[in-house]
Amino acid sequence: MKTSLRSAKIDDLDLLVYIDLLNEGYTSNSEEVAITEEIKKHRNKIENFIVHQDKGTLILEEIES
Repeated sequence: MKTSLRSAKIDDLDLLVYIDLLNEGYTSNSEEVAITEEIKKHRNKIENFIVHQDKGTLILEEIES
């Protein structure tokens, strides 16, 4: 398969937050309150990279050839 690099869209926010939390070691078994606060922090941080023109987030996708 080929890959494609594209700019992230706001529709990608949930996936990016999920990946970022996994990267930091959070799991679905973590305490609910802590996760809720962490999700809010991660959403705000990542959303800034998606919506501001002077920042950026890239998505590497597999595409069918």
